Amino acid sequence: MQKPAELLNVGFPEFWKTIHGEYRPVFEETERLMELANALFRKPVSEPLHAVLRLIAQSASNSFGAVIILVLNGYGSDAMRLVRSMIEAEIVAHYLAKHPEEVKPYINHITVAQQELIEAMRRYTPEALKRIGAEAIRRTATAAASVQKRSGKRRKRWTAKTVKQMADEIQLGELYDTVYAWASSMHHVDIFGLAIQTDGTLAVEPAPSEKWTGHALLDAHASFLRILRCYSDAAGLGMDEALQTRERAFRKVWQAAKLV
Repeated sequence: MQKPAELLNVGFPEFWKTIHGEYRPVFEETERLMELANALFRKPVSEPLHAVLRLIAQSASNSFGAVIILVLNGYGSDAMRLVRSMIEAEIVAHYLAKHPEEVKPYINHITVAQQELIEAMRRYTPEALKRIGAEAIRRTATAAASVQKRSGKRRKRWTAKTVKQMADEIQLGELYDTVYAWASSMHHVDIFGLAIQTDGTLAVEPAPSEKWTGHALLDAHASFLRILRCYSDAAGLGMDEALQTRERAFRKVWQAAKLV
């Protein structure tokens, strides 16, 4: 009988103890927050705005889980790259909640993105277009042209505003200029982003490392909590008391960790 293949050893299990020991109350609190998030996600919604905000919150939930895995394995700077994504999701969620009239353009932009993909396939992999079919390609082109006509021009994004402009409008400019900016430098591999990952010897500190782990966990925890608050309040899900409890617990565990 053939022996089963051994499982691939991924990450640094011994390092888990270091990080978990340092932030045990935080990890315990994140479990409770995830339970609340799942309770929120089970509540039915029907309005387009609420459905979009739930999608954003669910995506952020997955990112938060991934941040926790990366932090436990000492990949703090990579976790920060995900934090950047979470903060952008947070900015979009708050902006849409403030401007529900923008939900339709946000949703309709999918046809523009699909059209751009078809055009890229036509340039690089024309044979693959056969799997899509001429009728589907025609419908996508018609829908994208209609969206572009209403917006006045073809946009790469669903809104003419930049992430920075949206952040400033919803009073998240400070978050954009600090945490988001640091994580963006890491993401775009500019010299500042590389410098803040070094170990002091002109080398990027190798994993497992505690560098950036605490900040990534803190920033992801805070961002996810704010996204859930935005979703719950906008959709009127009646979870204010439960969210207040988690917000108080957030402050308590991070004050004890001496990072806030």
